[in-house]
Order: sequence, then structure tokens, then C-alpha cells
Amino acid sequence: MDFPQNEFWDWMLPTYGRPGVSPACLRLQERHDLDVNLVLYAVWAAANGVELSESDLRGAAEHVSRWHGVVVKGLRSVRVDLKGDPHGAPAELAEAFRDGLKALELASERMEHVILSPLLPDTSVDVDLAERHRMAERAVERYVCMHDAAGPDEGDRLAIATIV
Repeated sequence: MDFPQNEFWDWMLPTYGRPGVSPACLRLQERHDLDVNLVLYAVWAAANGVELSESDLRGAAEHVSRWHGVVVKGLRSVRVDLKGDPHGAPAELAEAFRDGLKALELASERMEHVILSPLLPDTSVDVDLAERHRMAERAVERYVCMHDAAGPDEGDRLAIATIV
């Protein structure tokens, strides 16, 4: 499958590959049922000088909710379910099938980036790197609060700082 050029995806790959970012994203996903793509979208927006408001985040979440809920989560659920139990299939074949699911799941995440990218508000401001980091932290904390009224705890704040 050929995907169009996508600045968000191109930015995300090295960002997600930095030490500690993957487990930090998974912490937020598991503790608050967050869409990691939306976490990264908030950080990418800030890297581009845009601080996402709660309204921006809600709009983006609504825009990708069906894709994320049905496709991304569906593929992830099957992949995770097959991790320790091949459900009667030969283990080697089940593992190869699971590897194919991983590739499809990654493609579904990439498609979500394609869906999200054009939603970036055209409200960029010229600020230094430290302010962009603060913008990203505030936006991700807003997103956490949308899912958990208690907001982020200290561990979540460390995870957010690692991602940013």
C-alpha cells in the first residue's frame, strides 16, 4: 500500500523511536485509554507552533474515533489475543499471521496520521523550543483530563515529559 507523503508520520517515526517514548505512550494509553496517535498529534502540533485546545482535541478525536475504534483497536485486539494463545492453529503459522497483523496495525496507525494531518489548525506562533515543549505538555495534559477528571499523576507527567 502506498501512502501519500505525510509530515506528521515523518516526524513521528524518529520521535517514537527515541529512548523511553514508546513505553511512555503505552503508559498513557493503558492508564487513560488514550489514542497514542492523538497524544503524538498534540506534540507534533506544538512542534509546529500550535497549541491544541480542548476543542481542537475533541474535534480530532471525533474525526478519527470510528477509524481508531474499529480498525486500529480491532487489529490490536486480535494481535494481542494471539500473543500467547494460537487458538488451535499451529504455533508457527499463528506467529506468522500475528506478524502480518502487526504490519496491518502499523498501516492502520499510518492511515490515522493521514486522517489527522489536515486537521492541524492554521494558528502557528513563532516561539522558542522551550515554549513549544510547554505547549505540548499542556495539550497532552488536556487530552488526559478529557479521559480522566483527576488529570495526570506524577508518573503521567514524567511520561508526558519523556514524549515531549
